[in-house]
Amino acid sequence: MPNQSVSDLGQALDQAQSVLSGVTPSQLSETTPCAKWNVKDLSNHMVGSTTMFGLVTRGESMPEMTDVPDFTSGDIVSTFDAAKKSVLAAWEEPGVFEREMVFPFATLPAEMAARVQLMEVVLHTWDLAQATGQVESLDDSLAETVLTYAGAIVPESSRNAEGEPFSFVVVEPDSAPPYARLAALMGRKP
Repeated sequence: MPNQSVSDLGQALDQAQSVLSGVTPSQLSETTPCAKWNVKDLSNHMVGSTTMFGLVTRGESMPEMTDVPDFTSGDIVSTFDAAKKSVLAAWEEPGVFEREMVFPFATLPAEMAARVQLMEVVLHTWDLAQATGQVESLDDSLAETVLTYAGAIVPESSRNAEGEPFSFVVVEPDSAPPYARLAALMGRKP
């Protein structure tokens, strides 16, 4: 039986690809809720991080990267699709859940790594959807799922005013939509 986090990750990656496909060239310089990135930077990050997740999940070493590729200069949707397929295939490898995943920021057991990947994809998809007017297309159930654990896996020591890697929690009422609550939990202002 497939792991639920990986099943959710597949759904989240499909949603991310859909949002990426809705980005127009005129939107690339627009700001996003992720303070350090505009739409172009965030789109590139989403492709790059999905590629990294595939490498990490397969147990491969991260290559040295001095320059971040500009995936927006080509067919970003096809490039993302290939990265998506790669990471999902890696999660189907025998013994994958017995591995520890070595990320640049931490070494995690496989189940936690799947949840971190899911959180990253869902949050940045919201960032991109918010910046490009696509929030209404998002599946609230993915945000609800990530909300069940996100607060517990983001240490307070990683929160700061610069937002590196997370800003301080923003207060949102419990009645706010799921993506607004998730964004606020991660320090975004929905």
